[in-house]
Order: sequence, then C-alpha cells, then structure tokens
Amino acid sequence: MAKETPDGQYTLEDGLLLYQGRVVVADVDHERTKLIKEAHSQLSTAYPGNTKTITLLAARYYWPGLAPDVRQFIRNCACRASYYARDKTPGLYYLLPVPDHP
Repeated sequence: MAKETPDGQYTLEDGLLLYQGRVVVADVDHERTKLIKEAHSQLSTAYPGNTKTITLLAARYYWPGLAPDVRQFIRNCACRASYYARDKTPGLYYLLPVPDHP
C-alpha cells in the first residue's frame, strides 16, 4: 500500500521512501558512497565517467547533491591515476638536423 505526500513527489511504498519513483538514500553508514562505488566499479561498465555514473545512479536512486557526490568520488578514484587522455592527438615528429661533421 503506497502513501503519497500532498505534493505527490514523495511516496512510502513497502517501507521505502521514494522520490518520483526512485529510492531516497540517506547518508547513513556511507551508503551513498557504497552505491557510487558499485555503479562506478562494475566490470560491465568499465569505470564510466561522471555523466554515465550519474545517469546510472539517478535512474534508481535519489539524494540531494547526487551529481556533486559522484564527481567528487570519481575525482578521487584510483582509476583516474592510470587515465591516459586519448582525445588529443600528439603533434608531428620533426627530423633532427644532420650534423656536418663528427
């Protein structure tokens, strides 16, 4: 049995507080951090960036400040230490001048 608030955005369903159909996550025992880590560290998603991780979480969960929390987590993630930027190609190689004498 679902109970709805007057504004219609929050509902209580089977003991879960929902906001627009998504589970509201309280900041208790680092549950938010655990959820972010789980979404970001999945083998099937291969350490997605900010946007994809936020999209994955926001589809099912809600808490105020979800996006900044995800960005902060990813900024501090160890996977970023091995990140190699592939978006900019390196410049051209230049030939070294041939010496005139030994």
